[in-house]
Amino acid sequence: MPLDWAPLVKLVNEHQRFLLTTHIRPDADGLGSLLALGEALQLRGKEVRRIVASSWPPAYDFLDPEKTIERFTLPGDTWRGQDVVIILDTATWNQLGDFATFLPQLPRSRS
Repeated sequence: MPLDWAPLVKLVNEHQRFLLTTHIRPDADGLGSLLALGEALQLRGKEVRRIVASSWPPAYDFLDPEKTIERFTLPGDTWRGQDVVIILDTATWNQLGDFATFLPQLPRSRS
């Protein structure tokens, strides 16, 4: 069954500011997904912030030499005001760390 990308394309086209995250204790695939999607969005002229809610694993320093991924901490006020939040490489709340507390506080869009 082919994947329908239309909802994601619509979401990207209709919004400007994106907050991307992955699971705590991130691994290479989570960090790689975060970095790759962030770059793809930026190439489309979008504003992107990348965060992780746990310490950065030094073994992966080479993935983000420009240090574009920020360390999320509560209360999270600096990361409010984004249009869209995208969580990569997990579908489990307990893998979001403190971000799981922050996320329900954000306003929800109907688009």
